[in-house]
Amino acid sequence: MNSKKLFNLSIYSMLIFAICGATLIYAFSLGINGNDFWWHLKSGEWIISHKSVPTTDIFSWYTAPLSTKWISHEWLSEVIFHLIMKGTGVVGIFLLALLTAVILYVLFVKAAGENMNNNYIISFTSCLFFACLMYIYCYGRPQIFSFLLLSVELHILYSFNKNPDSKLLWIIPVLGIIWANIHGGSSNVVYILPVIFLVSGLFDIKIGKIIFHKYSFNQIKKLIIVIALSVIALCINPHGVGMLLYPLSNMNDSLMLKMIAEWAAPDAKKVEQLFFFYFPVISVSLIFMLTKKDIDGIDFLIYGFFTYMFFRSTRFIIFFVIAAGFYMFKYVGAQKKKLTFEGTTSEKMVAGILFGLALVLACFGLYNCTITYHSQKGLIAKAMNDDFIKLVKEEKPERLLNDYNYGETLIYNDIPVFIDSRADVYTGEIFSDYSKLYTLKFNEDENIDENVESIINKYNFDAFLLSNTSSLTTYLYDHKDKYELVKTSPTTSYFRVIK
Repeated sequence: MNSKKLFNLSIYSMLIFAICGATLIYAFSLGINGNDFWWHLKSGEWIISHKSVPTTDIFSWYTAPLSTKWISHEWLSEVIFHLIMKGTGVVGIFLLALLTAVILYVLFVKAAGENMNNNYIISFTSCLFFACLMYIYCYGRPQIFSFLLLSVELHILYSFNKNPDSKLLWIIPVLGIIWANIHGGSSNVVYILPVIFLVSGLFDIKIGKIIFHKYSFNQIKKLIIVIALSVIALCINPHGVGMLLYPLSNMNDSLMLKMIAEWAAPDAKKVEQLFFFYFPVISVSLIFMLTKKDIDGIDFLIYGFFTYMFFRSTRFIIFFVIAAGFYMFKYVGAQKKKLTFEGTTSEKMVAGILFGLALVLACFGLYNCTITYHSQKGLIAKAMNDDFIKLVKEEKPERLLNDYNYGETLIYNDIPVFIDSRADVYTGEIFSDYSKLYTLKFNEDENIDENVESIINKYNFDAFLLSNTSSLTTYLYDHKDKYELVKTSPTTSYFRVIK
């Protein structure tokens, strides 16, 4: 077998690549998440029809009349989603998500390269985990473009690290322009990564087994220029210089970081988070601790940066794993018994059978997409049953208090919301009041009933569409003299205020 084929992978690594890739395709055939997708779709429709990018809120019955500032940092993604949806429907969005996941998976394996041959057990576990993570995170959200941009930028920077003459470095400012418009919320990564590479190359120094290699003057000069151009590039967007500070302001909003699940810090008490979030961080940390090789300083700094970001917010775990593909396999020790492919008849038969099974699984996954499409009436999940949308349209409340997660579906159906997942629009008093109502957590010396009624009266709500997990739902159930339960389901309840 020619070892130069497919990123210098051995036959066993190629089998791992094929099997995990087929698993990824099959997982997608079960349908994808729709979280946040639907309001992005409506926003893209608004931008196309108005031929402008909104700078103030357009969807909330409370904040829109106040012309509340909205940094629509994902406007280009929303336009793309709308155009795809208009041309091909949910199938097009599904295929975009699947294609993005497949590309990211290929880039992950390419980053690992021949180092995947070091230990097939670790390689298989890592690829399978990455495939599962792609299924969880790759769906109709602007973040999928950030994942691609991050992977491309790391490929460029690591290429520059090996070859100082690489001209790919000058593509990074272009990535910055795209990033600032397609998903500005994470766009500051475009200049932070070159800064990290620059810091790693300032000195020749060894700390324990971590070794830093000094860059030439020319390399340092190039990185400084790229950093400056990248910062300027981020200002080329409808919101201008404000995009530079926007990601930082979000990361410093403690209430949103606490209330929004994907923004919150990881919680080791939750089993699913322990596996999907802590497992990769602990695994990479152990690889660094156990390796007998010297650790390249840039690898350690990239690991440190994304580990820090992960402990700030769980949403950065995908960034951590994408970045880990570029360095962790270097430090994996070789398995005790080295597997070699001699090309015997039996080895060829086994390899052929396994490749065939991977192909069958991939084809079955593609076929299963059609079954999912018909059985679930689509391939993209919705946060709420359509029966409640129909009810709200019949009731026509003027001041609806909706569950945060239901906002996207209401917006998509042209129903004004009180709050939705554009969290930064509601930062401050609005988000604080919503969180108090949702959790019913007040100071110990405060009367809950008085505080709840005070906030309800403040906004003059006339109806409530809530998740049954909300403490406010229980409160409304218990106050039948003021609030009438109109419709309920295992997940959702709708109340109207008794006049």
